[in-house]
Amino acid sequence: MTFIIDLRGEEKPIKKVPILMDVKEVQKLKKYIANNGALFIPPYELELPKLPEWTNRVYYYKQYKMNLYQFTCSCEWWKNKRKIYPVGDLRLVCKHLYYKISSSSKLLETIDDLSLMLIKSYLFHGENMLLKAVLAKEKLTFYIGARYFGDWYNVYTKAGDNWKRYSYSMLEKRWSYDRVPEHEKIILDYLKKKINLFKNYFNRKD
Repeated sequence: MTFIIDLRGEEKPIKKVPILMDVKEVQKLKKYIANNGALFIPPYELELPKLPEWTNRVYYYKQYKMNLYQFTCSCEWWKNKRKIYPVGDLRLVCKHLYYKISSSSKLLETIDDLSLMLIKSYLFHGENMLLKAVLAKEKLTFYIGARYFGDWYNVYTKAGDNWKRYSYSMLEKRWSYDRVPEHEKIILDYLKKKINLFKNYFNRKD
């Protein structure tokens, strides 16, 4: 879901806006936002994973207090992001939550590899928009992520039993390090169909 957020950091009491898969609808919403003084949040089509209930307790990382089950942290970064993103949004995970989970083999067993990969891409590479592709005919599911700048797009798809990330440049028309995913043509065809959607959310010209 996308949300309309008041620039003062308060969620406005209006209905949630469904994820927009049409460029004209994006443009319409942008006009609404410009007229109502709100901030436009790009869609992110993967919610936070559900961790076991035994993680529902207070943890500490340095001076910060957190709850892994609720994915909350006492740091200012988390508090500011909570003014923008709704509960359950993966973009709410701060570095303290990430480091706490990734530094413990026991905690690592509680989270799936795709979620961990996406959290890392968001925190360290600024990837804050994610689209999910479910192609019934091809029996294929994958994700495409992007950030506000640059022409590289990350593709998350399964290789065997594990999720892998591949990066593709629309400008250079090449895969990073020549690592090419299975179903390359299907994935690139889908990306080309959605490229204007990314550009319209980010106002990108690449």
